[in-house]
Amino acid sequence: MNAIVIGIIAVFLAIYHPYHATLSGRIPNVLGIPITLSGPLFALLIVAILEYFPKILHKNKIIFKKLDFKSYFIFLLFVFVILILLLLFTPIGNPIRSYINLSAKFTTPSTPLFMTVQEFIPTGLSFNFAGNGFGIIALGIPHFALLLFAVIGVGSLLVLLSIIFRNDKIGVLYLAILFPLLFAGLSEVKYIPHLSVAYAMIISILIGEILVLKSKNFAEFRNINIKSSLQSVYTNNKAFAFSVFAIALFFISSILALIFLFYLLFNKNITDSKNKRNIFIALIIIIILIEFASIVTVRTFILGESRSIIQAFSAIVIHFNNPAQECNIFGQSGNLVGSDAFCNQVPSYWLSAAQWMRNNVGPYGPRILSWWDYGDWINWFGNSNAVLRGDNSVPTEDYAAAANYVLGPTYGYNESRLINFMNTNQTKYIIFDQGLIPKWGALDFLACININATSKAFAIAQGHSQNPPVPYALGHSQCEITHDPEYALIPLSALVPNSSQQNINNYCSFSNSTDLFIKAYLVVNNSLENNTVCVNSVPNRNNALQIYSSAHKKLNEFVSFNDQQITFQGIIPISNQDYVSELVIYTPNGPNDTVENAPSYFYNSNFYKGFFYGKLNGFTQVWPNSSINTSGINLINYTLPLRILELNNFTGTLPNTPIKPFWVHNNLSMP
Repeated sequence: MNAIVIGIIAVFLAIYHPYHATLSGRIPNVLGIPITLSGPLFALLIVAILEYFPKILHKNKIIFKKLDFKSYFIFLLFVFVILILLLLFTPIGNPIRSYINLSAKFTTPSTPLFMTVQEFIPTGLSFNFAGNGFGIIALGIPHFALLLFAVIGVGSLLVLLSIIFRNDKIGVLYLAILFPLLFAGLSEVKYIPHLSVAYAMIISILIGEILVLKSKNFAEFRNINIKSSLQSVYTNNKAFAFSVFAIALFFISSILALIFLFYLLFNKNITDSKNKRNIFIALIIIIILIEFASIVTVRTFILGESRSIIQAFSAIVIHFNNPAQECNIFGQSGNLVGSDAFCNQVPSYWLSAAQWMRNNVGPYGPRILSWWDYGDWINWFGNSNAVLRGDNSVPTEDYAAAANYVLGPTYGYNESRLINFMNTNQTKYIIFDQGLIPKWGALDFLACININATSKAFAIAQGHSQNPPVPYALGHSQCEITHDPEYALIPLSALVPNSSQQNINNYCSFSNSTDLFIKAYLVVNNSLENNTVCVNSVPNRNNALQIYSSAHKKLNEFVSFNDQQITFQGIIPISNQDYVSELVIYTPNGPNDTVENAPSYFYNSNFYKGFFYGKLNGFTQVWPNSSINTSGINLINYTLPLRILELNNFTGTLPNTPIKPFWVHNNLSMP
């Protein structure tokens, strides 16, 4: 089996080598063999030593007079110490240390760039595994993290017992597989799929070990007849046994628990006395009260596992009856099953823009600048060259790109600097899209890294100062704060009138029967501004909500609005009332399309001018093209979610055209 695995790795490396991928020249080797192959070979050699060497010594009466658990444990400890010494103090350890360092760089937040990547968010003991990786069924199980760690702990303990008391060598293999997977999954979000594999394995092991313990293992278990004991409990305490089962079932599915209790209530063979019936009635009332309390407090049922079943059937009905609005409906109702099944796809506007790239740029044209998240889309769907992708091993280009999007003229990052950056990167096109708004915190942090206005160490220190502490926290440096957008906090009950929190105090004094003006609060630079503003509840012709001062003066400020698809940046509870946090958009009121009353540097950035105005000095918008009316401010009501601007006087060179492998016969291969 080991030879098969090693053979497959060797074949893969031989096929992989011609592609000259990012890491192919940086993988350490041992005796000239890449460590990805030499590692398994040496591991196989060590396993052979551990398995056969003690037996050979024992057979020849050398050292091992008796090959028992104690002798074997001492031998393992001796081999382990020798290996550690060899790795630490001889050249043998150099490739191992290089490989560990290389792996650490790409599997931990070792650079500021990785601190902004969703996949590298640390997990740990307090992480919400149910909502971030184990699926919707796990999300419906209360306190899933406790269940997760209980299963891991009990399963690992049973494996250790099998090794110690049964000399179970396969248990050593189980631990060698499980512990690295568990360590990775309990470190970062990126490795939760690995944790899921380990969790499935350990559940299977746990069930198997319990069966072994029941059947033939330790002597103290042999004298216990588990079957007869359980039967005795069931016969003498039916009501108690069924009540315990119903309570356990409730944590998986409250609906199934209620159905089960009603079945027991009307089953005369089980409820043969008044006291037993009262127990089941009490449990039914308790579950109903819990559900009522859940509706009042968090406005949702506690459905457990059955939540996913209900969402699945609901999603199917919505998909067939209203496919055009299904994603809006799923988002507003919180139907995660429907969103994953029908809406987890590349947005249509990106596909349309990519089609323009295929037709107008192509693989032999200049590069296209976007944030790294979209580099692969540009390559694959647009068949064009991207400046940034997710495989950049040296992040300095990412920092420089972020600075050109974020910082603006205050820090010397005006259009001229952006033009110079693009010409020196073989880049003629730049993309501004609405997806960067929720990712602004990441770009802001990396832009400030680029000018040394914050650092990885500062972010770590800020994280450690939180209560409770976290590995790192972004957005706390002065540079980041001054580039934050402004948000308006609008009472949800006023924005969505059918809310249960209606309050006349949420409206400005000059409201009347036809025009209601909602009282809102402005937040910028992590602080609440002193003055309140009034938001017109009736959208204007551009489908945006105009902002007024408290004295009824029209301002050059708006918040986006779409009655079919309201996308909240977040709902914030303040003093027992929910507020919607919406981005404030400013229209130009100064020369050269400047915002004279801008509350932060966000409104002077190249991104703001490129995305919201579609205008940058030295650039021309090429997508959407001139046949589509894109004049005026972009109020991001999903009417203009992406713009592509072209550099007018491009002086850069074209990217090199790589030599394709002989087996590639199409025009779609990317560098």
